Amino acid sequence: MTRQLKHLPVLILFGVMISFAFTTLKKEISYEFNEGDSFQYSYSSDTKVVQTIMSQKQEIENSSVYVFDISVSEASSSSCTMEAVISSFKNKSSANGSVSEFDSEDSEKGGGQTGMIYKNLKGHKYTFKIDNNGNISELEGAEELINKIVASLENLPPAQVDMLKNQLEASMSKDQIADMFNQIFITLKEGGASKGDTWSKTSEISVSSFSMKASKDFNYATTENSMAKVDIKGNMKTSEGASMNLMGMPAKINLSGQLQGEALLDSESVPQKALYMQVAKGDVKITEPASGQLMVIPMELTTQIKVQNLK
Repeated sequence: MTRQLKHLPVLILFGVMISFAFTTLKKEISYEFNEGDSFQYSYSSDTKVVQTIMSQKQEIENSSVYVFDISVSEASSSSCTMEAVISSFKNKSSANGSVSEFDSEDSEKGGGQTGMIYKNLKGHKYTFKIDNNGNISELEGAEELINKIVASLENLPPAQVDMLKNQLEASMSKDQIADMFNQIFITLKEGGASKGDTWSKTSEISVSSFSMKASKDFNYATTENSMAKVDIKGNMKTSEGASMNLMGMPAKINLSGQLQGEALLDSESVPQKALYMQVAKGDVKITEPASGQLMVIPMELTTQIKVQNLK
């Protein structure tokens, strides 16, 4: 059973790390982009998982950096359509002394087995609509990327392909990709806000067969050098009875924690920087079908996300 569980950190890591949406605003700010506008953003995510399996402590670290070239293909007075192309991708992961690196711009960093997945990211395009308040809808490209990756794994045994597909669906779902873009183009308070205003928002994101709920409190804190700064605090928790199937074994997920962050927008309502931190603790309970044995795995997950306007 321990052998079956060695890939569990990766499944949990990717399922949870790209998750919990952060959102913000001020009264003078709304997204009113024009057709032809273009942006370039770096989106980095650093995650550390600490867990204990059969009295042995394990640490898993994963760092990813996307660069998105984003352009406005259609625009109206209330919303616009954006195209986001992954122009480069980097990943570094380490677990139990083993380190793997992938860099779409460096052929010497092929990423090992996971490189078969990552090589499909560069050049992939997502499209979505975003209204003046930052609400994202009609995202396309998530399912297409998963299918493209699966098609590139033709030399793997079918059982392994199925496992990887489930893992991809847990980490690259439509909802999760939309949340990623919502961490760049933060959701704005409907109707606007003035300095000193506070507001709240709740959201729920699907992670494979379970979901996580996040409650966030926002504070339009300051305006400095023509930049609006919004502070974010909140908490997140897996939904009641959250569970998923891991390699044929039912697993109950119980994670909760806090999040905090800040976002900066310039006087033209263009996001400039954002920083998010989240810490979740709890456990994963797995029941082995053959023996009925229950294994409880304590887990702590720490994630830092950075967004940077590169233009």
